Parts: sequence; C-alpha cells; structure tokens
Amino acid sequence: MARLLSRLRDFGTAGLPSYALTWSQRVCEQTENQFSNQQSQLDTINAILDDNTLTPDKKPNWIFFNQFLTGEQSSLDAEATTYGITTEKTAYDNAVSALTTYLATLTTPVAWNDLTGNTAIVGVTLRSKFNDVLVKKQALLNKMHDTARSLANTAQSTANTANTTATAAQSTATAASTLASNVNKNDKNTASATVPTNILTATDAGSSVTIGVLLHDRQYGDGTSVSLTANPSAITGLAYSTLYAVYYDDTGYSGGAQTYHATTTLKTAQPEKVNGRHYCGQITTPAPAAPPVTGGGALSPSGSGPYP
Repeated sequence: MARLLSRLRDFGTAGLPSYALTWSQRVCEQTENQFSNQQSQLDTINAILDDNTLTPDKKPNWIFFNQFLTGEQSSLDAEATTYGITTEKTAYDNAVSALTTYLATLTTPVAWNDLTGNTAIVGVTLRSKFNDVLVKKQALLNKMHDTARSLANTAQSTANTANTTATAAQSTATAASTLASNVNKNDKNTASATVPTNILTATDAGSSVTIGVLLHDRQYGDGTSVSLTANPSAITGLAYSTLYAVYYDDTGYSGGAQTYHATTTLKTAQPEKVNGRHYCGQITTPAPAAPPVTGGGALSPSGSGPYP
C-alpha cells in the first residue's frame, strides 16, 4: 500500500493539472491515515490478546486486586499474632512480599500500574504471584479458624467442668447445711425433756398391754417448747412385764398429735439415731391382771433422769 501511494505521488507530478494533483495528494494522505489507524487498532487488539502485555484496560483490575490483598495484610497479621500463629503467618507475609517485589520489576515501557501505556509482563508469572498470596492467605485463615474453634472448645469444656464443680459444691453445701441444721436440731432435741417428766401409763388390756401417752409439753435445749397431745389409739398389743422405750418422730419440731412407738431395743429411741426422733422415756409393762403402772423420765442425757 505504501509503495502504491509513492508511485501515485510520482505520477501526479508529471503534467497533471494542479487541482488534479491536489486531489491525488489528498487521497494519498487519507489512505495513509486510514492505514495508520487500522494498524494501530490491530496493534491494540494484539496487545489485549497477548498474555505477556499488560494494557491500560487490563491494569485497573490488577491494581485493585493488589490494593485489596496488601490492604488486609496488617489486620490478618494482627489476628494471627493474637492466636499465636507463626508458621502460616510467615508463609503468607513472604508471599505478599514476593508479589510486591515482582510488581516493582514491571516497568517496561511504563510501570505496571501506569495507565498511560502498556507494560511487558510474563502472564504466567504474574498470575502465579497473586495466586500464591491467595493460597497462603487461605491457609492462614484455616489455621486461625481451627485455633479459634479449639480455644472455644477448651473454654466450653472448662466452663462445663466449672459448672459441674459448682453444682457439686452447691450440692455439698446444701448437704452440709442440711447436716448442720440436723445437728443443731439434734443438739436441741438431745437436750430436751418432757413436762411433766412421767407421761407414760401401761395397762393390762386383757391379753396384752397398752401404753398411753399423757398430754405434755416438750421443752428444748434452746429454750423453746411445744405442746403435744396423746395419740388417741395409744400403743397396743404389747407384751407383759417388758421394758419398753417410747418415742415419736417429729422432724418439724411442731408438737401436736404425734404417732408414738414402743421398742425393746432401747437405743432405737435415742434422738441421735434418726433426725427428729424424740425420746419420751421408758416403762416396764405390768404382769397379767396387775394394776396399771406409770413411767417416763424423758430428761436431758446430761440430767439425772433415765436414758436408754
């Protein structure tokens, strides 16, 4: 095309009218311009398609990508340091540093982030540098996630253990409180006595003996007292000429109508044996056809009254 235009120029100078010469020159110039523009467009397309040329229209995406990756480095490093992660953090930092160093070498004919012109690159290398940062970053994120989960599980386990320990401590404290309360009550009860002292009667019922309990008050060692009423049915079916200890169980220390029991195992009636057990004294039942007898003696063990 250039050779043809040159020959037209040469031919146009040989005897053509001036207007024809001007027209031919204008055609030649326009054709040259069109050819130049066409070639420039072809060069631009080839550069865009060339994997080893970074054109201005390609650069904004890479610039943004680099700013994003380098911009988050400080926060990721700080978090990794908090978790005590060193190996993955070092690998990640090295990858970012390698990318930054490589980009600094891309300056021909203009810098890789200069939008005024193309920059020669090795496409495979450029992509591998960015990809390495992404791979090392993901490894660091995975390590931080695993570390955080491990710490959370440990914290939960510690909390569960603490909760179990607290529950056990509460249970122990409750038991201790109950025991202390029972000890206090037993101490209070052990130091108690009936008023009057002798509240038991034993009567021949024809084929067995019945023990009755008279109305009385129970005075405790702490100075308090409650009133009791006799069991209407008393204690029946007992043996003749036998020593019995009489007691009742009142864990609420409320007095009133209680159910009385008679036992030949005298220690069974002691207040120390069962919480709330109240000793009412002892009595020896009469022989058959013998007159009724009375008994009792529920005095404090530290007193002078009988105590089994």
